Amino acid sequence: MENLTEPQLEELLANSLDTKSRVDVLCELAWHLIHKDSERVLKMAAEAYSLAEEINYGKGKAIACKYLGSSYSHRGELETSIKYYTDSVLWHEQQGNKDESALLYGNIGSAYWTLGNYTSALGFHEKALSIYRELGNQMGVGRTYQRMGDVLRTMSDFKLALEYLQKSIAILQQFNDPMKLAQSYSSTADLYAQMGEPKQSIAYYEKALDLYRQIKLDKGVTLVESSMASAYLNLNDYEKALELYQRSYDLFKKFEMEQGVVATSLGIGQCQLRLGFLEQAAEQLQQTLAAAEASGLTHYVFEAHLYLSEAQEQLGNYGEALKHHKAFHEGEKEVRSRDAIKNVAVLEAKNRLAEEEAVRKTTEKILHNILPKAIAEKIKDGEEKIIQRFESASVLFADMVGFTRWSESKNIDEVAETLNRLFNMFDELANTFGVEKIKTIGDAYMCVSGLPEPCHDHAVRIANMALAMNKKVSEAYPDGAIKLRIGIHCGEVIAGVLGKNKYAYDLWGDTVNTASRMESHGVENKIQVSEEFKNLIADKFEFEEHGTIEVKGKGKMSVWFLVR
Repeated sequence: MENLTEPQLEELLANSLDTKSRVDVLCELAWHLIHKDSERVLKMAAEAYSLAEEINYGKGKAIACKYLGSSYSHRGELETSIKYYTDSVLWHEQQGNKDESALLYGNIGSAYWTLGNYTSALGFHEKALSIYRELGNQMGVGRTYQRMGDVLRTMSDFKLALEYLQKSIAILQQFNDPMKLAQSYSSTADLYAQMGEPKQSIAYYEKALDLYRQIKLDKGVTLVESSMASAYLNLNDYEKALELYQRSYDLFKKFEMEQGVVATSLGIGQCQLRLGFLEQAAEQLQQTLAAAEASGLTHYVFEAHLYLSEAQEQLGNYGEALKHHKAFHEGEKEVRSRDAIKNVAVLEAKNRLAEEEAVRKTTEKILHNILPKAIAEKIKDGEEKIIQRFESASVLFADMVGFTRWSESKNIDEVAETLNRLFNMFDELANTFGVEKIKTIGDAYMCVSGLPEPCHDHAVRIANMALAMNKKVSEAYPDGAIKLRIGIHCGEVIAGVLGKNKYAYDLWGDTVNTASRMESHGVENKIQVSEEFKNLIADKFEFEEHGTIEVKGKGKMSVWFLVR
C-alpha cells in the first residue's frame, strides 16, 4: 500500500473495505495530503481514529493521532496537537519504534516552542536528539539541532543557538535534502537578523532562496523573501524592501496565509512611510490595523497604531495621531505583561539549560579521566559496546616491591598520600611519552602503548616510560624503601569497554597475560622484557640477557633486562 499513488488510494476509499483496511488507506492518503490539504487530512485522520478505536487497532490509532496532531498544529490549536502527538508516541515507544518516537518528540518540542514553553520545547528536542544519536540517524540529528537552535534563538541565547545551527548545516550539507538544509539556512538568517546583523542575515536568506527555488517550493520562497524584506528595511534600503514585501504580500494572499498577509502589509506601510508616500502609507497601515484586529494578531495591532500615529502626525492630522499614539501605548502595556511572563519562561529554560550543561561538562570530565579521549567520545555518541583488535601494542605492568611491608608501619593517610604521589608521577610520564594508562590494581600499575590510536613506535614509547618510572622511584626513595619491578611484552591485544555501568577501558589476550608474567617473574629495580619486545627496539636501546623463565601456558621463554 505504501507504493500506491494518491489517485489509487482515492479509488480504494470509494470501494467497500473492511474496517482495518479502511483505516490503513485513510492514513496512507493523509500522508500524501499532509502538505496540501490539512483540513481534509483532519477529517480523514479523525475518521481513521474513530474506526481504529472501534476495532482496538493500536497501530491505526497511533498513525491517525500523528496526523491529527499535525492538522491541529497547522490550525494553531497547539495544546490539542500535543495531546494527539503524545498519544501516538506512547504507542510507538511501547512497540520500540524509535525513529517514529524521535520524530514525534520533535513535533511536540516544536509545538511547545510556539506556545512559548521553552523548557518543555528543549526537553522534547533533547529526547529526540538522544534517540537519533543512538540510532546513528545523522539526518535526524541535524534537523533536531536546527530546531533547538530556533528555541535558543527565541531565548536570546545567540552564542549557543549559532553553535547548534552551524552543526545542523554541517550535517545536513552531507545529504540530498534541499528543503531541510534551506530551513537551517533560514533559521541561521533569522538568528543574524535578531542579532542586528542584517548583511549576514541576507547572505543566509539567499542560500535558502536558492534551494527553495531549486525544488520549486513557492511557500518557502515567499517566507524567505518576506524575511529578507525586513533585513533590507533595517539596512534602510526601502525600495528593495518594498519590492520584496509587495511580492510576498500577493503570494501570502494566494496561499491564504493570514499572518503573512498582515506582516507584509505592515512592512509595505513602513516602507511607504519612510519613502515619503504618506497618504499611501496611512491607507495601507489602516488596512493592516483592520486585518490584524480581525485575525486577533495583537502584536501587529499595536505596531500598526505606532506607524499610523507617525504617518498622521506627518500629514498634520494631530488628533488622529494622538488617538493612535494612545492605542499604541495601551497595547504596549499588554505586550509588556505578556513579555514578563515569557521572560520567566525564558529564565527557567536558561537555568535548566545551564544546569544540564554543567552536568554534561562534569560527565565529560569524568569520562575523559577514566577513559581514553577517543573512547569517551564514542560513549557520548551512544555506543554501548566498544571492542577493537590491535595487531601490535606494548603492555607494561609495574609492581611496587616491598610496599605492603613498608605500609604496615605507616598510618592510612601516609599510605594513601604515597600511592597517590607515585601514581600521579606515573600518569604524568604516560602523558609525556604518549602512553595510555589502563588501571591501578592495589600498588600495581598497568599501561599500554599503541592504542586506542595505533602507532608504529609503541615499543619505543613504553621502553622510555619504563626507564623513566624506575628513575623517578629511585630518586624519590634513594634508601630503597620502595622499588619497582617492571615487565613488558608486545603483540596482539583486544581492548574495549563492556556494559553500561562503571565504565572501564581494559585489555585482554595472551599479550596481556605474558606482560603480567614478565613482571611477576621479574627482579626488583629491573625492567624484564620478552625477546619479541627486545627484538623490536634492539637497535635503539641496550639490553642485558637474563636467560629463560618458565611461564604458565607458554613454557620456557627467553627474557632480557632493558638497561638504557
